[in-house]
Amino acid sequence: MDLSKLQFTLDGQDLTDKMKIKSVIDTSAKPGVPFETLDISYTPEQPLAPGPHTVYVKAVDTDDKVRRRTWTFQIQ
Repeated sequence: MDLSKLQFTLDGQDLTDKMKIKSVIDTSAKPGVPFETLDISYTPEQPLAPGPHTVYVKAVDTDDKVRRRTWTFQIQ
């Protein structure tokens, strides 16, 4: 993963510089072959307003393969 190309937005606002990244090494998948996952988290400075919110994450691996994920959630 090329962390310099990681992008995180909430409701269209780029919050890449405010997210936290934690690397987790998993050795249980294949013995002798560690697998790294990244846990990305973000805590808003203020509570989010009621209504729908959209998160977008874009990641680029070391082979320049791009992965994008978008999801929406609702605050009541």
